[in-house]
Amino acid sequence: MREHKIKILSFSRLLLISTFILAIPNAHSSSLDSWFKYSWDYSPEIKSSEASVKLVEANSLAASSDFMPSLFARYQYRENEQSRQTKVFSLNAEQNLFNGFGDFYSKKSNSKLLEAERSALEYKKMSLARIVGDTLLKLASTTTQMSILDENAKILDKRLVEFKRRTRIGKSRDVDLIQNQIDRIQLERQKATNKRNLLSALATLKEYTGKDIQESPFSMGQLLKELDAYHSSLTKESFRRTELRHRLEAKEFSVQSKYSTYWPTLKGVASYYPENDSRFSQYTDDWSVGVDLEWRFFEGFAGKAQLNQEKALRQLAESELQRFENDNIESTQRLKDEWAQLLAERKLVAEAERLSVKSFKAQERDFRLGLVTVLELSNSDEQYLNLKLEKISIQEKLGLILTQALESGGIEGLRL
Repeated sequence: MREHKIKILSFSRLLLISTFILAIPNAHSSSLDSWFKYSWDYSPEIKSSEASVKLVEANSLAASSDFMPSLFARYQYRENEQSRQTKVFSLNAEQNLFNGFGDFYSKKSNSKLLEAERSALEYKKMSLARIVGDTLLKLASTTTQMSILDENAKILDKRLVEFKRRTRIGKSRDVDLIQNQIDRIQLERQKATNKRNLLSALATLKEYTGKDIQESPFSMGQLLKELDAYHSSLTKESFRRTELRHRLEAKEFSVQSKYSTYWPTLKGVASYYPENDSRFSQYTDDWSVGVDLEWRFFEGFAGKAQLNQEKALRQLAESELQRFENDNIESTQRLKDEWAQLLAERKLVAEAERLSVKSFKAQERDFRLGLVTVLELSNSDEQYLNLKLEKISIQEKLGLILTQALESGGIEGLRL
């Protein structure tokens, strides 16, 4: 009976602990895509762009109404000098039959503007993703550097113990302790700099995502893999290029729409007159059907001015697209060259690090045997540390190229 009670008590405790663990909220997801979405949901600029898309959607829907008939009721009341009254109530329908294809070009222009706004929204999202990606890279890089410096601090502490041991047996020199103190001071300065960089990156991440964290959510290797995978999933089509191209096409349709004002307009009309009192109504027909033809020969220079304005706006859109294409070709090639150079450097640093580890261990062994000086050991230690930091720096630069490529919708050939 006692064992049964103990089992029930143990099971209850286990259930309570499990419930408590499951109840702890997972405040921040560790996936890169989640951090991008945090920034998009938090950004007022993204919310503004989404509102702009909805506004253009409404304008595009309104442009479609030109293809639909208009139905309306009309009541007219007139009284002349002889006190004769005229009252007419009618139901009417009108349909544009031809206006120089102005309604068609207007709808096409609004459709292209809608596509441009959607592309602009995606471009702003990718620009924000680049900022968040850069910040996460700085966090991961700084955190890794701090870990390397902590590892080096342990080496210096271990070496200090060796110096004290040598002092007790009379084999240590003052220069050994002084050099150890210099190395330690330089190390602490680097750690202080990294601490400032870490706090700055955390503040930037909170500014753009609204998330308050205390450490990097990614290791450098994990972040690079996720950036590489996210970049590979993109279409390799620049959202900015798509936006500018759609804006240019919208302006071209706007120009054609202005040309349509020089054409006559043809409208079909139909009216139904319910039975009216013949004493007061001037109409006796129950219904009527007809067409209206209108051709405006001259309305001043307003039409020509509007046409010239649309042509100028089209030229501006064309030049902006051309400027983007030129800049994009140059920047894409530059990123590809930097990428290739960094991959080559990464191989060299990896090989140098492998050899430096062997050299460092050999120097440490010789130092314990008294075959090398502390200055030689310090130089070997510094070389090993610098190679590890350079490796992290190269990884960060590779990541920065990937985040920069996000704004271009991805760049072919950038794979880790």
